Amino acid sequence: LVTPAPESKRIGTVTYGAGYIGTATEGHSLEQIDPTGSDTTSSNWTESVGSGTPGRINSQTEKPATIAITPNPSTVNTDNATSTISGYVKNYIGGPATATIYWTTTGGNLSAASSTTINGTATIEITGLTTAKSYTITGTVTDTVTATATVIVTAGSPATITLTVPSTVSADVGTVSVQGYIRDGAGNPVETVVYWTTTGGNLSAASSTTINGTATIEITGLTTAKSYTITGTVTDTVTATATVIVTAGSATSLEISASPTTITADGTATLTAIARDDAGNTQSVTAAFTADDTKATITSGIFYPHTAETWTITGTYTIQGTETITGTTTINVTPGTVARISAVKPTQVGTVTEFNLEAVLQDKNNNPLTTGFPSVYWSVISGAGTITYLGTTSNTLNWIGTTTGEVVVKATITQGFATFTTIRAIDFIPAGGTATITYTIPDGTVTVKFIGTATIDCYIKIGT
Repeated sequence: LVTPAPESKRIGTVTYGAGYIGTATEGHSLEQIDPTGSDTTSSNWTESVGSGTPGRINSQTEKPATIAITPNPSTVNTDNATSTISGYVKNYIGGPATATIYWTTTGGNLSAASSTTINGTATIEITGLTTAKSYTITGTVTDTVTATATVIVTAGSPATITLTVPSTVSADVGTVSVQGYIRDGAGNPVETVVYWTTTGGNLSAASSTTINGTATIEITGLTTAKSYTITGTVTDTVTATATVIVTAGSATSLEISASPTTITADGTATLTAIARDDAGNTQSVTAAFTADDTKATITSGIFYPHTAETWTITGTYTIQGTETITGTTTINVTPGTVARISAVKPTQVGTVTEFNLEAVLQDKNNNPLTTGFPSVYWSVISGAGTITYLGTTSNTLNWIGTTTGEVVVKATITQGFATFTTIRAIDFIPAGGTATITYTIPDGTVTVKFIGTATIDCYIKIGT
């Protein structure tokens, strides 16, 4: 095949025969598909698109031969998440080809499934690129005219930060690790810097940079048992807090307290045990209590006294196994309210004409009262004596005339009464006393002598 005059040019040579691929039907020209391709290869020859094309541009040459896909921009972040995709289609001689490009993508949303070229170029818009990764967009004209382009989506601006920290930590440990997770509006990890503050303890750094969206910080020196607030800040609007509660460490000492510390014998006191760790943190614990008042009882932390005195209370707390700690406190117990008169006695006996009387008042536990005495009503039950009938625990018994013998006195309070007997004698020798006593009957007929040491109290009188 040669071109016509005026310029003769060879345009190709091909062997034509049975089974020839590029066979042209009657009325159609035989055309080379790719003018730049082999002119001796039968597969590069075919019939014209229309009828014969003598004197016209090769109809096959104008068909789409290549396509190039260009994203703009090729890298986006999730804040805009949009890219314009252009497809440029060329024919076999490098000029723009008219064609329809069919589009597909591995993610996001295409504005159309296909678009037609104008001057060889067709565009499409892809949106919804919210996951940070690479997306592949494919433009296809024919099975052999196809191409791809890649859009890289990166994380957008920091939108949220979430902090994680252990909810509690013992003061014995005193250290926690805090993680800050930073995400953009679509939930993608963001690489940025987190600035840290804390209400207590020591930060390992004032800021830290994220790795795969996570920033980490360590806080030490958390030795005081309380709540601590940790704040992580990326921007004024992207900030978060977390709370860690530091609990008391292992108990090393025990404090026992009583409330109140002074009670009456018929009152009670509440016992409390507080354990302290090495940092001085306290925690309420359940201790076993004992008292050196063996007659007192302690039930469920309540002390029930018996005897009026100052007593020591000991508390024992078991840390673990057989390991224990102890602590003590004291409670001053005073007599309770009067419950009985347990005894009445004279302070003087014998030959005198006046005796001082004293009633001993006791509470329900037989503790003698020392204050708060009630009124005592006194009376002579029998014998020759008189007393003041109203008074406190003390009174005076007066003998009538020179009468000797017994007098029975009664002391009464609201809670009960008591009596005692006293004797007026001619003479009195206390137990252990030594005396020589001589009595002569007035008429002189009888003389009585006592010489020696009395083994018991002796009341001596003369009767007829």
